[in-house]
Amino acid sequence: MCITKYKFILNLIILLMIFSYFTSVHPHSPERSKAPVANHGGVAKRLGDYNVEIVAHSNCVSIFVNSISNLSLSTANSSAVMEMFVKGNNPMLKLLPKENNELFGCSDRNISDARMAKIELNIYAKESISKLIVLKRSIQQ
Repeated sequence: MCITKYKFILNLIILLMIFSYFTSVHPHSPERSKAPVANHGGVAKRLGDYNVEIVAHSNCVSIFVNSISNLSLSTANSSAVMEMFVKGNNPMLKLLPKENNELFGCSDRNISDARMAKIELNIYAKESISKLIVLKRSIQQ
């Protein structure tokens, strides 16, 4: 009697495991990819699996980080290094979290005339994405 009871319980557990395997539901569907949007008056670009917007003010730069469907992403534990290509010099900026989805950094040089930038984005202190971005217009706001 005892052995049949254990076989029944074992079979029941196996059936529940099989049932849960085939009926598992994913918590969300994949995001739809949307074109980057400039909500802050800057230049919007795709950077890996992220949409970013680059906004500059004379010697400071903000990068706003969004998902591929343009939802704001927290920049906690994130950072970026940005090399701005300006005539006569190439200032390097370290950008750190400021608020919400913004990374912010300043240089001791004027960077508003930059036409190109190399960005290395470190999201959540684990994922690093590097890309050379050609800016079609001045990023000065």
